[in-house]
Amino acid sequence: MLMDVEMTGFVTGKAQVRTVKDLRDLVKWCDKYQVRGESEIDWGSGCVYLDLHGSASVAPATWIECGDHLVDDIHFDILVETHSHPEHKTPAKYDWPSIDRYGDPSRPE
Repeated sequence: MLMDVEMTGFVTGKAQVRTVKDLRDLVKWCDKYQVRGESEIDWGSGCVYLDLHGSASVAPATWIECGDHLVDDIHFDILVETHSHPEHKTPAKYDWPSIDRYGDPSRPE
């Protein structure tokens, strides 16, 4: 039996902000990637550090397989959750695992 391990993570972003233009660019970047308004910032010497998961505490994290881009290459990444999803009542429009993204005729459609 495998040990029960709880994984959590803390993700920060770092940007050099030395001018008003830099600050405006940082805000645009935050808007583009939907960084939450309550995310904390920490001003350093010419840099701003952003809490990217939206709170000062750690967020849930899970292992994800990094993909089947190389045959027999099994590596994992850690996904740190930045938001939660309510239970969906409508099924997804696409069945993504069945989509042949590689153009391989031997793969099922």
